[in-house]
Amino acid sequence: MPLRILHFGVHRDLAVGRLDQVRFESEIASQLLPDCVWDTVVFTHSKIQEPFVKTVTPSSMPGLIGQSLSHVQLRRTAMRWLIEHQHDYDAVLLRYAIADVFQFLARGRLNNVFTIHHTLEIEEAGVAEGHFSQIRRFLESNIGSAFIRNVNGIVGVTEEMTWARPLTAAKRCCVWRRVQ
Repeated sequence: MPLRILHFGVHRDLAVGRLDQVRFESEIASQLLPDCVWDTVVFTHSKIQEPFVKTVTPSSMPGLIGQSLSHVQLRRTAMRWLIEHQHDYDAVLLRYAIADVFQFLARGRLNNVFTIHHTLEIEEAGVAEGHFSQIRRFLESNIGSAFIRNVNGIVGVTEEMTWARPLTAAKRCCVWRRVQ
């Protein structure tokens, strides 16, 4: 029986660059791992016609409350789906989301998860000015680190991303290099 891998992500807006990145990662995985079953699932609010995209309709309520409800709905729906379907796979490659409370809350119910890191999260969380940036950095430093302690390994697009946190020293880490 072939190894079954789920490549999973949640993005409020699946911009063209990120969509191309997900497509590329799926294509290269099928070339490099021909004997594996590689499924990709991405939850988003974007209305994109791709077999791996699951669109969650955002709240029609305007303003900050509507945006907050949409965020909660998207993240909750995605994490519920992942918890329910993870057992169909031998491993889950989770595109790591910065300061994601829902990832944190699901940590005890997820098995065989490896996170994929495309940035230095703690540094990125604190880039913007203001209180929101400080809250986001605090959340990432605390709940993000707690989530990562529960994963099986870390995949970074650069070596620096796999060793950015001291707690990753005991994790299985690898670098996902772009093959030209």
